[in-house]
Parts: sequence; structure tokens; C-alpha cells
Amino acid sequence: MIKTDQGLTEREFKPGIANLVAGVIIGLLLITAGLAGIYFPARQALLAGGNLPFWVKKGWCWFAILMFWGLGTGAIMGGGWLILAMRTLLSFRVKYTETGLELVEGTNSRSIPWHNVTSVVETHLYERPPVLKGPAKLLLPKLMSKSYKLEVSDGEPFEFDGNSVQGHTTLAVLIQQKTRPLNVPWDIVEEHVG
Repeated sequence: MIKTDQGLTEREFKPGIANLVAGVIIGLLLITAGLAGIYFPARQALLAGGNLPFWVKKGWCWFAILMFWGLGTGAIMGGGWLILAMRTLLSFRVKYTETGLELVEGTNSRSIPWHNVTSVVETHLYERPPVLKGPAKLLLPKLMSKSYKLEVSDGEPFEFDGNSVQGHTTLAVLIQQKTRPLNVPWDIVEEHVG
């Protein structure tokens, strides 16, 4: 807890560093795979002197090369987008105060006063970890994760979960403490996957 100049209690919540690092690593792997998907077919086309048929069932052809170039370009764009998303997420902060929430992302900020929260939906998602495939996945128990959505009267809803906010369940408890006296509806929804 932090005491501000106005004497208000404040806490700050950020994304988990592990999620940020994982996102950057996956982004870099996508870019690397995309570059390989462009380089190796281009090399084969150069080795053949550009004299390749458009379509064959086995071996290199222009159709396969163009397909790899398309997939490679998509992987590079996807990896770049993921790294930019992680950069944006790095600057994301949720400040909890006595008067409401302040969402900070880079130089932009948005305030959600408690009296503007119209409802909260808490989603319990039950799913098996993606470790095993096929019927073997039924051996693993379903795990529950929680996500939250705050509907507000004057803007976009605010959604958060364990990927976007480290300590998201603690933040949810703090939000519930502030919204309960205001009779804000708090609904719990269960979703089962697999």
C-alpha cells in the first residue's frame, strides 16, 4: 500500500514479468521461423536458376515456394505484433485508490470511479492443461482460472485476468470491497472447455 499526497491508500498492479518474457521469446521464435520460411525456399529457387514448375507432387515448385513465403511473412508479422503487444503490456498499470481505478498504458490513462462501475462479471474457466493430446488429456484434471470484466457507465469495459494483471484475484477482492456497498451486481459465470 502507498499513501498518496491526498492521504488516499493506493496499490499498483502490473503484468507478470514471466508472461512478458514468454511473449517476447515466442515473438522472436515466430520471426526466426518466418525468416527461415522465406530464406530456404528462396535458396532452392536460386539453386534451380528459377527454372521450376508451378506445381509438382514432390520436390520444389513455385507453388510450394510461394506458400512458404506467405507463411513466413505471416509468421514475421505475427511475431512482430506479439513483441509490440508485449511492449505495450510492459507499460500497463492498474492503480487502485480509494476513489476508483486508474488504468495507465504508456502516456494514456483512464479513470474508473467506483460509482461508475455498473456490474462485474467473474468468469471461472475450467479447462485441462494443454500438455497431453487426444484421449490422454482426459487423465488430467480440469484447472480453474478466473477473469473479471467491469462494466462502466461512461466508457469501455475493463477486463483483466492473470495474464494481464499479476495478483488479479487480490485486485478483484479490493474491487469487491469498494463496489459491494454501492450495490453493484457481481455475477459469477462458469465455463467448461474440453
